[in-house]
Amino acid sequence: MTNRMFEEYEEINNEKLFEDIEKSINSNEKYSCTNLYIQLTRKCNFSCEHCFAGDAQDVTMSKKIIDKIFDEIQDVKGFLHIMGGEPLIAIDTFEYFINKLIESKWKPSFFGFITNGNVVSSNQKIIDLLCRLVEEKDIVCSVGISIDEFHAKFDKDNAIAKSTYDFFVSELKKRNKYTLKDVKGKISIYTNDVTNSLNGAGRFKKYTYEKHPKFNVKPCLMKNGLHLIDIENNTIFCSIEIFANGNVCNWVSYSHEDTDISSFGNLLKNNFKEIIDNHNFNSLFICTEIKNYYNLVYNSKFNPKVQLREPLIAYLCLQLMRFEKTMHIRKSLHKKYPNVPGWIIAKKIPMPTEEQWNLMLFDMYENKYQKSNGEKTEDVFKFNLEQMQKFLNMFDDDWNEFSYTFDIYSNFDDLVLKSKLLKEFEILNNK
Repeated sequence: MTNRMFEEYEEINNEKLFEDIEKSINSNEKYSCTNLYIQLTRKCNFSCEHCFAGDAQDVTMSKKIIDKIFDEIQDVKGFLHIMGGEPLIAIDTFEYFINKLIESKWKPSFFGFITNGNVVSSNQKIIDLLCRLVEEKDIVCSVGISIDEFHAKFDKDNAIAKSTYDFFVSELKKRNKYTLKDVKGKISIYTNDVTNSLNGAGRFKKYTYEKHPKFNVKPCLMKNGLHLIDIENNTIFCSIEIFANGNVCNWVSYSHEDTDISSFGNLLKNNFKEIIDNHNFNSLFICTEIKNYYNLVYNSKFNPKVQLREPLIAYLCLQLMRFEKTMHIRKSLHKKYPNVPGWIIAKKIPMPTEEQWNLMLFDMYENKYQKSNGEKTEDVFKFNLEQMQKFLNMFDDDWNEFSYTFDIYSNFDDLVLKSKLLKEFEILNNK
């Protein structure tokens, strides 16, 4: 698919997203989730140096929060994941949640969690609970047991974790519940090596590519509470996590502190639908925009494979400005018109297409940069870093002139936005 075809496809998709969000906010029906993560506890019996969650906290989900989850979420239609901390430390809470799940009308297709396998006192109860769950709900169930170099520092040679793995497999075989594949009514047990999926958050912030090249750890760049939550027919298609303290957010592999900062709201203060609707009202960006933006940030500033190639960094920085300019104007408008829903601002102020952007870059390069600097580089995408910085400085200074020419919106204070659009925002804001 060409860039232009993809942009046209994305534009149609976005239009539907905005319509669906508006319908969902105007509906009184509860939301269902396709992918829900439940953090039962922030307690942990290990303090592994790789842990993206950071230091353990003495916080376990209350029965009140669990009750609200089942009261306020209509259904989980896809994946239901239990998170920690170490989830099996809170075995009573785990049992209460499983009992509520069995009693509920929820019909998840998958249930799973990961454990370090060192809460041996909970092993028999977990087997009993999981067997009840798959019998009652007829779902796929999977348990991961962490066996890797990080956990081995607390469990020598991962001996206890391996013993737990053997115990789970043996007990499930006795009950005819063990499977190697995803089968309804059965339970699979696998070993989980976290070194395959590391994120530079929490305790792992100090790990860099230079120190640990085999892990290729990405730094945590974004607070994920930015993008609109995709809802269709009152079903949420983004992954949502509900934390042990009742906070609600996109699912993210971040530290406890970062997820609390990024949360949309708390179930002890508002109901689930209000939290999601309020977040969508104030969100100015769609998921693909945020993902693309942070991929550009990562590749232009951190990716070790890019850092030695100056022209590529320069190109990425120029593309990064396309996102930053759009973010700036949307935020400025939302500040000026706080009663206008975020999705309307996102709809009215679209991200410039790559084609528009590149035409503007080339035009500025030929008509401004080359004349003022006498540079004879072949084109704007072969800059070194010094040339790129000069260009960006000039680009900022002459942004209005070029955004007029290519019909790309700029800061409303510079009167580039058409008065008709501002009048429309004013009317919406005063409703």
